[in-house]
Amino acid sequence: PPEELVRSRLEHLVQSLRVLGVELDLDTAGEVSGGFAQEGEAQALLPWRIGERHVLVEVARDAGPSFFDHVATALERAELTPVFAHPERSSLVRRDVRMLDSLRATGAVVQVVAPSLGSSSGSDVYRAAWELLERGSADLVASDAHRATGAIRLGGVLDLIERRFGRAAVLELTVDGPSRLLGGVGSAG
Repeated sequence: PPEELVRSRLEHLVQSLRVLGVELDLDTAGEVSGGFAQEGEAQALLPWRIGERHVLVEVARDAGPSFFDHVATALERAELTPVFAHPERSSLVRRDVRMLDSLRATGAVVQVVAPSLGSSSGSDVYRAAWELLERGSADLVASDAHRATGAIRLGGVLDLIERRFGRAAVLELTVDGPSRLLGGVGSAG
């Protein structure tokens, strides 16, 4: 199973770091498809969770009107909470970013990604991503890097966020918010 391969690679990484004298507390997590999340099988979702109860869920560009509610309901049955990955790419969210407000009020987390924030300023994805930040409706900012090369540089996007909203916003989106997912207290604690 994929989770066994991931665990094996994690253990190899931890051992390699120890040889170098680097002690880190590492664990695995992963982004799951909306369909997989909606199946709501807690045991199948547990290896991919972030911390004890969050699951990063891929939001497809063509996600239907009931997608978000169905995912949240399925994960709630499994005693898990969704982290919606790059919802700004969804045509539904691009039409109205407020549609995520009721889900956030119940604990769902919204993660926008650097490629959306750094894309062409005339695009609907760019506009929706920045609108989510402006409204305080984004909880996290991530690189969306799936490989070590070819990804948009997160640092440049974080500089844009800092210029627009201040250093505290950058810390909230990249340190404090993620720390809470892991059960920590963030930079202030």
